[in-house]
Amino acid sequence: KDKINSANYWGWSNGLPGVEDKVEAGLITQVETISKVLGGVPIHFYVSVDMEAVKEIVDIMGGVWYDVPKDVTDWNGRLLVGKGYQKLDGLKFMYFIRSRKGSSDRVRAANQQAILKAAFSQFKQANKLIYAPQVFLGMTRNVRTNLSIEQILALARFATQKIDSDSISNNTLAGRYESGGIPGRRESLPYYLLDHPKRVKLVENIWGKVVEPGPPDTLLPPLKKEDPETEPGAGPSDEPSELEDFLLEP
Repeated sequence: KDKINSANYWGWSNGLPGVEDKVEAGLITQVETISKVLGGVPIHFYVSVDMEAVKEIVDIMGGVWYDVPKDVTDWNGRLLVGKGYQKLDGLKFMYFIRSRKGSSDRVRAANQQAILKAAFSQFKQANKLIYAPQVFLGMTRNVRTNLSIEQILALARFATQKIDSDSISNNTLAGRYESGGIPGRRESLPYYLLDHPKRVKLVENIWGKVVEPGPPDTLLPPLKKEDPETEPGAGPSDEPSELEDFLLEP
């Protein structure tokens, strides 16, 4: 076992039988891993968007108005986005959704979900969602998906006609943070360990699928700094874990 967001790397690094594209192998491995976490719920489609594409999309759509809850700074204290209601261009939008200084991953995930809902609402109100297929075709180097262009057109039409921001719900897999190691890896890192009984209930409530909770996840004890086997830089980390560490987002 490893962090769920590591699945993409392992698929990219090790490859998959019959899949020549390493990026595609990583995405397929990520999708299959998430499906396993959910107890076998099938995930038929994926869309992978890199940060440069996010920046471009926001700029093409004309920016997003949003009330930034607090100043966003880099690790040296340089101001990137000021607090308050403002129109964010692509670069500031990207700074905000990537920021995790002083906050947990769950806070960052909540911020991302909130601003994405705001962007969806504004783009729909301005009738800009109909341009989604053209935007996709213009940045295929930065967007990977197994959706066909016909499916993308249908989804854009459906979102324009049938969905509003109030009908979008968010669910998070319950769990707790612990620091420790896993077999085969000596360094200690923060992990988000799932509450499996609650995972079972969430899967049943959303998909109507009954799955087994399975054994609880456990970590090896955190390494002590004086441990001679500890590699430089190992031990409990002060850095937050990655966003996708066992967090499920819509």
